[in-house]
Amino acid sequence: MFRTVLYRFPAAVKLEGLSALLSALVCRRRWNSLVVLKERDLLLGSDINRIRAYITKWRANAVRLAVKAFKASYRAERRAFGDRLYYKLLDKSVDSIVAPLEPD
Repeated sequence: MFRTVLYRFPAAVKLEGLSALLSALVCRRRWNSLVVLKERDLLLGSDINRIRAYITKWRANAVRLAVKAFKASYRAERRAFGDRLYYKLLDKSVDSIVAPLEPD
């Protein structure tokens, strides 16, 4: 019933650089790394203003990286599949989301 995909999806992109702590959570960085320990201590600390500032900065960076990854994925999928890409198969309302991505 299910089949194995015989190739790597050409539009797969890595979303990296969110934080050292998140990298440690998925075993991409060691837990004893100084930057991981620093983020851990900050987030588990008692200075609520520093925690809020960190989270605000983290969210802005996460959105920027996600949009960058989405654009890269879109371009890679267009190169690989041409007019048969997933976004063209969706309802035309998606054009308002995808159209600004095409000039990059």
